[in-house]
Amino acid sequence: MTSDSSAPWPPLSPVLVDLGAGLATTGGFAVYRFVPYAQAVRQGLPSPVVPWAADWPPYLQGTISHYAPLPEATSESPAIARDLKFQERDGQQLPARQAVYRGWPLYLFDLDVPGGPARGRVPGLFEVVTPDVPPLADGDDLPTWPGVYGGP
Repeated sequence: MTSDSSAPWPPLSPVLVDLGAGLATTGGFAVYRFVPYAQAVRQGLPSPVVPWAADWPPYLQGTISHYAPLPEATSESPAIARDLKFQERDGQQLPARQAVYRGWPLYLFDLDVPGGPARGRVPGLFEVVTPDVPPLADGDDLPTWPGVYGGP
């Protein structure tokens, strides 16, 4: 949970904006991508199963469990909206639509404070999404990961 009790968690109907240092919700929450998906795409894996937070090794569970899929989002910026899509997720009895930007599933970090620094940035694991992040694949038919079968 965030320390600001007035900000809903996760943000309802999030709207994404570019704050210069990366994408964020209009409520001030940084938006993250799970960096290891790029390796899976480069290897041509059809749809790797990424375990739910509870199924990760114990030494990573404490970190992974703080990331939540960003609900389906919009943006008033045509440049962002063009590459913003969603994917259906059915995870841990909580079906949801997860926002996807340029093929990257988007996440929020529950210890971030609205308008504060991106505390959830873990180089090589979770990084703040920038508007110019390279797509996961070339072409219009970008894969979405992790699909309905798992993921942080």
